[in-house]
Amino acid sequence: IGVETFEIKPLEPGRFSLLESEVTVGKYISNKIYLRYTRRLSQSTGQEAGVEYRLGKRLYFEGHRDKLGLFHLGLNLYWEY
Repeated sequence: IGVETFEIKPLEPGRFSLLESEVTVGKYISNKIYLRYTRRLSQSTGQEAGVEYRLGKRLYFEGHRDKLGLFHLGLNLYWEY
């Protein structure tokens, strides 16, 4: 479908209802920029949008707007062992 991430997640753990779930899609628009969008399928409000910018092999700058409309910025270090 042209995206790198497609996720359906129930809002209540242990109980799945499609109308009480949220869908997330994400796509790399370049080799350094990843966009994602999350939306609840129910009538209630709740959407989130975010962007990650790769600064290096393991270092990412992240910004997103949460479901309450608040903006967040962060610097993430990914380390696998």
